[in-house]
Amino acid sequence: MKLTGVVIPDGVTVVEKFAFADCRNLRSVTIPVGVTAIEGGAFKNCVSLKDVTIPNGVTAIGKFAFAGCASLTDVTIPNGVTVIGEYAFKDCGALGGVTIPGTVKSIGKFAFWECKKLKRINFTGAKNEWEAIAERYGHWESDCRAKVVCG
Repeated sequence: MKLTGVVIPDGVTVVEKFAFADCRNLRSVTIPVGVTAIEGGAFKNCVSLKDVTIPNGVTAIGKFAFAGCASLTDVTIPNGVTVIGEYAFKDCGALGGVTIPGTVKSIGKFAFWECKKLKRINFTGAKNEWEAIAERYGHWESDCRAKVVCG
């Protein structure tokens, strides 16, 4: 049987490293409130994943967490997330829009690298907060050509 959908049970607090990596037929994931971290590579190369809701309470998205999720089209990162790891959404070829809350203080290098359809990032914080993140990031413009809208 091929895994196409996952409902992570209540009581889980961390989606562990590589927990669902390479589940190529996985299309949807429901992550419960109570999860505080999505660790590195948790959903890496889930090429069919189209729908994932990241709940409030998550504070960190690890390195390569959603890298290679080629069918993922939109992502809303909830308030409370402070860190988006390096390469977190790398090679998400269908990703067209991302909403990032003002609580994010760090975005790792190449977090949105090779997201060729990514045209718009909605950052809910202030422009100066985004500028501080982009400055720490170092080479944001060369990795990601998306227009960033603040506020």
